[in-house]
Amino acid sequence: MTVTVYEPTLAEGYQWVLPVDDSDFEVLRSLSAEREAVRRRPVRVRLLKADEEGHLLEEADMPWLGSHALVLGKRAVEILGELIAADVDLLPLECGDAEHCVVHVRRIVDARIMNDLRWCDFRARDGL
Repeated sequence: MTVTVYEPTLAEGYQWVLPVDDSDFEVLRSLSAEREAVRRRPVRVRLLKADEEGHLLEEADMPWLGSHALVLGKRAVEILGELIAADVDLLPLECGDAEHCVVHVRRIVDARIMNDLRWCDFRARDGL
């Protein structure tokens, strides 16, 4: 049986979330092993609000950290929370600017279900 898997990709021009401590990148890369540690002590992150040239980045409901770690802001949790609750743990991140959490997947579901639901469109403004 073939399973469809969607992987997040970077949408240029939107905010990022970055760990304050570089060693926490590895914690977030290995969430399966580190889930309980993150639950006990949320990873401290900061919002990257401007690019290298100082241009402001657009606010994002799902700020980018990497394709390995899906981050949800407060609004994304309000919209998706009940829908994904049976299949994921939402682990809080410590961010002074806003409420964010990282998604830890407990159960993989065939992504084709998203095509059937037609409720969700996460494309950037430019249609990518």
